Amino acid sequence: MTNAKLAIVLVLLIMAGCARGNQGPQWYEHYGIQRATLNSEESVAKLIELSKEGSQRTRYDAVSLLLKHPPYKPEVAEAISNYAIKQGEKLNIRLAGRLVNGGAGKYAVKPLLKALSGKSGRTRANAAKYLGMIGADATEALPLLEIVSKHDERGVERIASAAIRKIKVAEALQATIAQ
Repeated sequence: MTNAKLAIVLVLLIMAGCARGNQGPQWYEHYGIQRATLNSEESVAKLIELSKEGSQRTRYDAVSLLLKHPPYKPEVAEAISNYAIKQGEKLNIRLAGRLVNGGAGKYAVKPLLKALSGKSGRTRANAAKYLGMIGADATEALPLLEIVSKHDERGVERIASAAIRKIKVAEALQATIAQ
Protein backbone atom coordinates (compact mmCIF):
# COMPACT_ATOMS: atom_id res chain seq x y z
CA MET A 1 0.00 0.00 0.00
CA THR A 2 1.44 3.38 -0.95
CA ASN A 3 1.87 6.17 1.56
CA ALA A 4 -0.97 8.16 -0.02
CA LYS A 5 -3.39 5.22 0.27
CA LEU A 6 -2.27 4.58 3.84
CA ALA A 7 -2.87 8.23 4.74
CA ILE A 8 -6.37 8.10 3.25
CA VAL A 9 -7.20 4.94 5.20
CA LEU A 10 -5.93 6.54 8.42
CA VAL A 11 -8.01 9.68 7.84
CA LEU A 12 -11.09 7.56 7.19
CA LEU A 13 -10.50 5.53 10.36
CA ILE A 14 -10.12 8.70 12.40
CA MET A 15 -13.27 10.18 10.88
CA ALA A 16 -15.15 6.95 11.60
CA GLY A 17 -13.96 6.94 15.19
CA CYS A 18 -12.02 3.71 14.86
CA ALA A 19 -8.61 5.14 15.71
CA ARG A 20 -7.12 5.33 19.19
CA GLY A 21 -8.51 7.90 21.58
CA ASN A 22 -12.10 7.86 20.32
CA GLN A 23 -14.34 9.58 22.78
CA GLY A 24 -16.58 11.19 20.23
CA PRO A 25 -20.21 12.12 20.68
CA GLN A 26 -21.39 8.53 20.18
CA TRP A 27 -19.09 7.26 22.97
CA TYR A 28 -20.47 9.76 25.47
CA GLU A 29 -24.05 9.15 24.38
CA HIS A 30 -23.64 5.37 24.52
CA TYR A 31 -22.47 5.52 28.15
CA GLY A 32 -24.85 8.27 29.23
CA ILE A 33 -22.16 10.82 29.95
CA GLN A 34 -22.66 14.50 29.26
CA ARG A 35 -19.55 15.85 27.57
CA ALA A 36 -20.22 19.35 28.91
CA THR A 37 -20.43 18.08 32.49
CA LEU A 38 -17.51 15.65 32.46
CA ASN A 39 -16.38 16.83 35.88
CA SER A 40 -19.81 16.42 37.49
CA GLU A 41 -20.23 13.84 40.24
CA GLU A 42 -22.55 11.74 38.04
CA SER A 43 -20.12 11.68 35.10
CA VAL A 44 -17.13 10.93 37.33
CA ALA A 45 -19.04 8.10 39.04
CA LYS A 46 -19.96 6.63 35.64
CA LEU A 47 -16.36 6.91 34.40
CA ILE A 48 -15.09 5.18 37.56
CA GLU A 49 -17.62 2.40 36.96
CA LEU A 50 -16.51 2.10 33.31
CA SER A 51 -12.85 1.95 34.38
CA LYS A 52 -13.63 -1.29 36.22
CA GLU A 53 -15.79 -3.14 33.71
CA GLY A 54 -16.37 -3.53 30.02
CA SER A 55 -13.88 -3.98 27.25
CA GLN A 56 -10.22 -3.03 27.60
CA ARG A 57 -10.87 -0.15 25.20
CA THR A 58 -13.78 1.18 27.30
CA ARG A 59 -11.72 0.97 30.50
CA TYR A 60 -8.81 2.76 28.80
CA ASP A 61 -11.09 5.52 27.47
CA ALA A 62 -12.71 6.00 30.89
CA VAL A 63 -9.35 6.29 32.64
CA SER A 64 -8.12 8.67 29.93
CA LEU A 65 -11.05 10.95 30.66
CA LEU A 66 -10.55 10.70 34.43
CA LEU A 67 -6.91 11.74 33.96
CA LYS A 68 -7.92 15.01 32.33
CA HIS A 69 -8.98 16.69 35.57
CA PRO A 70 -6.23 16.89 38.21
CA PRO A 71 -5.98 17.32 41.14
CA TYR A 72 -7.61 13.94 41.55
CA LYS A 73 -10.30 13.23 44.09
CA PRO A 74 -9.56 10.12 46.21
CA GLU A 75 -12.13 7.94 44.43
CA VAL A 76 -10.75 8.97 41.02
CA ALA A 77 -7.15 8.36 42.10
CA GLU A 78 -8.09 4.95 43.46
CA ALA A 79 -9.83 3.98 40.19
CA ILE A 80 -6.78 5.06 38.17
CA SER A 81 -4.48 3.17 40.55
CA ASN A 82 -6.56 -0.02 40.32
CA TYR A 83 -6.51 0.21 36.52
CA ALA A 84 -2.74 0.90 36.47
CA ILE A 85 -1.89 -2.16 38.55
CA LYS A 86 -3.44 -4.42 35.90
CA GLN A 87 -1.49 -2.90 33.01
CA GLY A 88 1.90 -3.60 31.48
CA GLU A 89 5.04 -1.83 32.70
CA LYS A 90 4.96 1.16 30.36
CA LEU A 91 1.32 2.10 30.89
CA ASN A 92 1.55 1.32 34.61
CA ILE A 93 4.46 3.73 35.14
CA ARG A 94 2.85 6.46 33.01
CA LEU A 95 -0.41 6.28 34.97
CA ALA A 96 1.42 6.19 38.31
CA GLY A 97 3.45 9.22 37.21
CA ARG A 98 0.26 11.09 36.36
CA LEU A 99 -1.09 10.31 39.84
CA VAL A 100 2.09 11.58 41.48
CA ASN A 101 2.16 14.74 39.37
CA GLY A 102 -1.60 15.19 39.91
CA GLY A 103 -1.22 15.39 43.69
CA ALA A 104 -2.41 11.84 44.45
CA GLY A 105 0.93 10.17 45.08
CA LYS A 106 -0.23 7.90 47.88
CA TYR A 107 -2.55 6.18 45.39
CA ALA A 108 0.38 5.52 43.07
CA VAL A 109 2.38 3.46 45.59
CA LYS A 110 0.87 0.06 44.70
CA PRO A 111 1.36 0.45 40.92
CA LEU A 112 4.88 1.77 41.58
CA LEU A 113 5.70 -1.24 43.75
CA LYS A 114 4.68 -3.45 40.84
CA ALA A 115 6.79 -1.35 38.47
CA LEU A 116 9.77 -1.52 40.85
CA SER A 117 9.73 -5.29 40.32
CA GLY A 118 9.53 -4.91 36.54
CA LYS A 119 11.89 -6.22 33.89
CA SER A 120 13.02 -2.87 32.49
CA GLY A 121 15.74 -0.91 34.28
CA ARG A 122 14.19 2.32 33.04
CA THR A 123 10.82 1.34 34.52
CA ARG A 124 12.42 0.45 37.86
CA ALA A 125 14.34 3.73 37.86
CA ASN A 126 11.21 5.75 37.13
CA ALA A 127 9.28 3.87 39.82
CA ALA A 128 12.01 4.64 42.38
CA LYS A 129 12.06 8.30 41.31
CA TYR A 130 8.29 8.64 41.72
CA LEU A 131 8.35 6.85 45.08
CA GLY A 132 10.93 9.37 46.27
CA MET A 133 8.69 12.21 45.07
CA ILE A 134 5.78 10.78 47.07
CA GLY A 135 7.78 10.92 50.29
CA ALA A 136 6.38 9.66 53.59
CA ASP A 137 3.29 8.11 51.96
CA ALA A 138 5.65 5.68 50.18
CA THR A 139 7.05 4.14 53.39
CA GLU A 140 5.78 0.67 52.47
CA ALA A 141 8.15 0.75 49.48
CA LEU A 142 11.28 1.03 51.64
CA PRO A 143 12.03 -2.74 51.91
CA LEU A 144 11.88 -3.22 48.13
CA LEU A 145 13.80 0.01 47.51
CA GLU A 146 16.52 -1.25 49.87
CA ILE A 147 16.87 -4.42 47.77
CA VAL A 148 16.89 -2.49 44.49
CA SER A 149 19.46 -0.01 45.88
CA LYS A 150 21.91 -2.87 46.48
CA HIS A 151 21.21 -5.42 43.73
CA ASP A 152 20.30 -3.62 40.50
CA GLU A 153 21.99 -1.79 37.66
CA ARG A 154 24.18 1.06 38.91
CA GLY A 155 21.89 3.86 37.67
CA VAL A 156 18.81 2.22 39.16
CA GLU A 157 20.65 1.62 42.44
CA ARG A 158 21.55 5.31 42.65
CA ILE A 159 17.98 6.46 42.03
CA ALA A 160 16.61 3.92 44.53
CA SER A 161 19.09 5.15 47.17
CA ALA A 162 18.00 8.74 46.56
CA ALA A 163 14.35 7.69 46.89
CA ILE A 164 15.08 6.00 50.21
CA ARG A 165 16.71 9.20 51.53
CA LYS A 166 13.76 11.34 50.37
CA ILE A 167 11.20 9.04 51.97
CA LYS A 168 13.12 8.90 55.26
CA VAL A 169 13.57 12.69 55.35
CA ALA A 170 9.85 13.17 54.67
CA GLU A 171 9.03 10.71 57.48
CA ALA A 172 11.34 12.57 59.89
CA LEU A 173 9.77 15.91 58.95
CA GLN A 174 6.29 14.50 59.50
CA ALA A 175 7.31 13.14 62.91
CA THR A 176 8.84 16.48 63.89
CA ILE A 177 5.78 18.42 62.83
CA ALA A 178 3.50 15.99 64.67
CA GLN A 179 5.31 16.61 67.98
